[in-house]
Amino acid sequence: ERIVPVLPQQAGRPYNHRPDGGLLTPRTLELEREIIEVRYELARQYARLNHLNRVVVDPADAWIGLVSSGITYREVREALARLGLATDAQIAACGIRVLKMNMPMPFEPETVRAFAKGLSEVFVLEEKRPGLESLVKDALYNMVERPVVVGRFDERGAKLVPGHGALDADLLIPSLRARLEPRLRDRLAPGRPSGGEAFAATPLPVARKPFFCSGCPHNRSTEVPKGSLVGAGIGCHTMALLMDTQRVGDIGGLGCMGNEGIQWIGMSDFLERQHFFQNLGDGTYFHSGQLAIQASVAAGVNVTYKLLYNGAVAMTGGQHPEGQLPVSAVAAVLKSQGVAQILITTEDVERYADVLLPPGVEVWGRDRLIEAQERLAKVSGTTVLIHDQACAAESRRARKRGRVATPRQRVVINHRLCEGCGDCGRVSNCLSVEPVMTPFGRKTAIDQTSCNLDYSCLEGDCPSFMTVMLPASTKSSDPTAREGAESGSAKQPRRAFPMPPETFPLITRLVPEDDFAMRVTGIGGTGVVTVAQVLGTAAMLDGFHVRGLDQIGLSQKAGPVVSDLRLSRSAPTATSRIGEGQADLLLAFDQLVAASEKGLLTADRDRTTVVGSTSATPTGDMITHPEIAMPTAERLIKRIADATRSQAGFWADAAVITQDLFGSTTTANFFVVGMAVQAGC
Repeated sequence: ERIVPVLPQQAGRPYNHRPDGGLLTPRTLELEREIIEVRYELARQYARLNHLNRVVVDPADAWIGLVSSGITYREVREALARLGLATDAQIAACGIRVLKMNMPMPFEPETVRAFAKGLSEVFVLEEKRPGLESLVKDALYNMVERPVVVGRFDERGAKLVPGHGALDADLLIPSLRARLEPRLRDRLAPGRPSGGEAFAATPLPVARKPFFCSGCPHNRSTEVPKGSLVGAGIGCHTMALLMDTQRVGDIGGLGCMGNEGIQWIGMSDFLERQHFFQNLGDGTYFHSGQLAIQASVAAGVNVTYKLLYNGAVAMTGGQHPEGQLPVSAVAAVLKSQGVAQILITTEDVERYADVLLPPGVEVWGRDRLIEAQERLAKVSGTTVLIHDQACAAESRRARKRGRVATPRQRVVINHRLCEGCGDCGRVSNCLSVEPVMTPFGRKTAIDQTSCNLDYSCLEGDCPSFMTVMLPASTKSSDPTAREGAESGSAKQPRRAFPMPPETFPLITRLVPEDDFAMRVTGIGGTGVVTVAQVLGTAAMLDGFHVRGLDQIGLSQKAGPVVSDLRLSRSAPTATSRIGEGQADLLLAFDQLVAASEKGLLTADRDRTTVVGSTSATPTGDMITHPEIAMPTAERLIKRIADATRSQAGFWADAAVITQDLFGSTTTANFFVVGMAVQAGC
């Protein structure tokens, strides 16, 4: 019933103006505050009338109340289940009342006060800072019989719940046991038996980290002149933070999206360095990053923005950058905004033969990237280097779908000449330039399955490198090409395979049939999440309740990827996560990830079987550092066997087998799934 008056704009009053042209007076401000309070009260009433915050377990003789919201509520229920209180009836029999806050804000105090009546203590479980806990304390402060409220700390000030990161059941179990055990010692499930404790994994000497795709433009565009100060950016080039500073420079901060380079405006007056490089993706540029360039121009600082124009928001799946303009238009916009100088580098200069560019904008080959940066660093003010090269993953997809022609040239290495020096890896920074062990020592090979035909490895000018041109009259053998796509009419002869057996041996099941938990470990970019999604969908169609949790983010190309899958016939599990020692199966697509602390966290010596591949895939660090060696398969198998069931491990070199069968290792992960089926896992 209240209407905020919009007063006519008054001359000579250049302050407190509303966006609609009216004037904010003390009275209108007061009315707007009242409207905000009315809206909050309406939200509280809505939550109360619709029981958004509800007591899900409510015994008459309750002595303690548990309060949580969101995903933390699910983790609380999982923790209670592992303490032996899986059902509402079991929780109620122990005198525990549970409040699920579906709408913690705006806070609705009446439900909390009704929930707390008759309790001697209330335990608030929430992530990070005690926001909900403080509101609960305020709501209960004036109660005559006020219960003790604990949360982040107990009543004596001792830490009770961690205040950083996500709260999972593993972290909540000790806190819940500490509050419940004094009264419920005989009702709670004991801790893990001595023979089934979580395996204490010592750190491995080699770790798998996210890395740029084979042929990725970032392999070139992130390289800077020696001793440069660089700002990391949002997107795949965030992975530069994990790489050798000799290549990517000294990282001077990571700004949030749209703020790339802004930190230099504040830093520049206090440092001896006179110049700053800032990485910036085209998706970020069209979203909000161009405002940062404008701010740098306005501030008059010496900064070079390295704008990677790859045509895709690659980190989150290859979406088209909204509002994208052609490179020529981007250069014109930057020029009009006052950028001092603009250079364009690309792997194919001929593309710009007929492109009209603003005056002074030059196009160089990508082999002159360092020279281009050195030149721009000497220019006073804000400069921009546009590196125009398509995303390698998107180019691969386009070839597979027949939208882009597949080059006929392939690169191979003559092992009799290769000395394994690693120079080709340092030059190209490419994951497909793999170290391989031979009877004559470490050599290098090109992984044709993952190769994206960038050819930057040839710039090492090594005599062991050879190029092979596929004849135009044969079907393309490019593993990235679309199946069935032909570059000519001739057909390759089919290989003769032995007939499969007519009968197969009966499978002896080694894992539970009704409630099953599986951790999948592998390498980013090889379809780990795809396998988990396929298995989860199949289980759903087969009548299981399915819970899954996929690790994504930071692209994780070449990095460790973990997917959890929980299946149940009776009822959905409380949480998607698998806790310590809770896995029935460890599906190891990559031994190194499976043997890591994260891989073995869910393993149990009495419960977990393991099925996996012994194929050794080099890490990104091994590509550029020949001195780093992969742990042997035997060592990794022993490490995993020490954490899992004895006599319940099944291994095969899936990459070698699938390469032999199909000419590509693309299907290696699903081959391991087949192994798990045949092993009864």
